[in-house]
Amino acid sequence: EPPTKTPATFGVSPEATQLDRKAASWGIGEGIIMEKRPSLMGERGRYSPIERRIVLSEELQDNDGKVKTLVHELAHYAAGDTAGWQGRSLSELIAEGTAYTVLQAAGIDTADYSIQYLKHFTDEPGAFKLAIPEIAKHSRKLITEFSSEDLSKMEEWA
Repeated sequence: EPPTKTPATFGVSPEATQLDRKAASWGIGEGIIMEKRPSLMGERGRYSPIERRIVLSEELQDNDGKVKTLVHELAHYAAGDTAGWQGRSLSELIAEGTAYTVLQAAGIDTADYSIQYLKHFTDEPGAFKLAIPEIAKHSRKLITEFSSEDLSKMEEWA
């Protein structure tokens, strides 16, 4: 996560709980191990492609920011994130841009946080030009996948 001068603030929307469960259900169905840990050294969450594991900080408040972080980490998975030739900045632009788009489609606005995050990782000329087609592709995929999740068997994931 980028450094901020003030802690991130998020709203609390009724859509967040439903999207959290749909996103977690999809991730678990994809074989991703999902867990929460007490401390991630200031990070809100992380995705390990080698372990196929998403870890969220237990310190996250139960608000729209928690589901934003989960969708951000799932976007890393969906994009096949290995931070290869393109580097971390492009990877973060794609993940955050995808998370922002997916949440907007669900009626959850995280612009106050996401726009600053995107600005922080726009350090290469033309980064958005590379990121936008990927953001569109992965947003479309996640929106479609999350809308088909059956929550009747899903309890809170962790």
